[in-house]
Amino acid sequence: MNAARVWAARAMVCGATALLVACGGGGADGSSANMGNVPAPMRAGQQPMADPAPLTADQAMDWAETNYPQYFPTAGKSAGNQSPYTYRYYPNTGNYLGVSVGVAVPTIYLFGPVSGNASSPVPLAPLADYTCTILPANCASLSRNIATWGDSLTPPFSANLGLFYPDRTVFNGGVSSQSSFDVLARIQADTAKHGWISVFWFGHNNNFDPEQVKRDMAASVAALTPGNNRFVVLGLILKAEPKEAKGTPLYYTTLQLNKDLEAMYPNNYIDIRAFLMAHYNPSLPQDVADYNNDVIPTSLRHDEDHLNNDGSVLVAQRVRDFINAKGW
Repeated sequence: MNAARVWAARAMVCGATALLVACGGGGADGSSANMGNVPAPMRAGQQPMADPAPLTADQAMDWAETNYPQYFPTAGKSAGNQSPYTYRYYPNTGNYLGVSVGVAVPTIYLFGPVSGNASSPVPLAPLADYTCTILPANCASLSRNIATWGDSLTPPFSANLGLFYPDRTVFNGGVSSQSSFDVLARIQADTAKHGWISVFWFGHNNNFDPEQVKRDMAASVAALTPGNNRFVVLGLILKAEPKEAKGTPLYYTTLQLNKDLEAMYPNNYIDIRAFLMAHYNPSLPQDVADYNNDVIPTSLRHDEDHLNNDGSVLVAQRVRDFINAKGW
């Protein structure tokens, strides 16, 4: 079977709408491409400028051939197109390198030994994530410092996040009792931090008005320096109070708000409520009861509304892991 037929056959495993939506992890076990085989994007401290020429599939594949000839040797290579992919085949290694084009998020795919011999093309990363690596002239330097924005839940986790990043400034932008529009006003006014990595965790004090929370979140993201997409949106947690108990209108409103925020920012969202729920202690009866009632475990709270240090450390760890995985 020739290269075009092999790529087409493997690509069709996930349907005509392409792997981008249906296959997520790509490999037979749902895993993504082995990042040990090929380089991760160089994103730390850099993001594309507001209006750079976009990175093309050919530029990305040319760069891979130049910098990683052990995986993509040009001798005997062939090229082809199989919607939505443009790809190249390297017979000396049996590897394929492809890019999905004409889709919402063009993505680099690998197939063959370089992907661990997965049964179908494996997504490596969005094409745009490699802009600063391949076209450094198109990038502007931005700060690696971190600004955390929110209400009274923010200061404890922000302090712990600072312990994880002793070489960076971590700004605590948490103010007790503030609603989303109060936090937004401070974000917009603090222009010096618009080029920083931002962590947004607000809306707990006006979760009864989800449309306002979503507008304020969108305005917060829009306030960042053009080209700075280094931000984290944390989902809201529920208070251990009767008005937000499982089955109440506000319970369902908050869960839907979290779903909406995830849909708005799928690449920047952390479901921190689910993460904390998963850390209940099954040996503690009260934690088990909390888990069954869909309430943040008592072992991670110091009152109905706020996390204790153990809970705040978990939030900081999750945010740190997210930032590190992004290469920020």
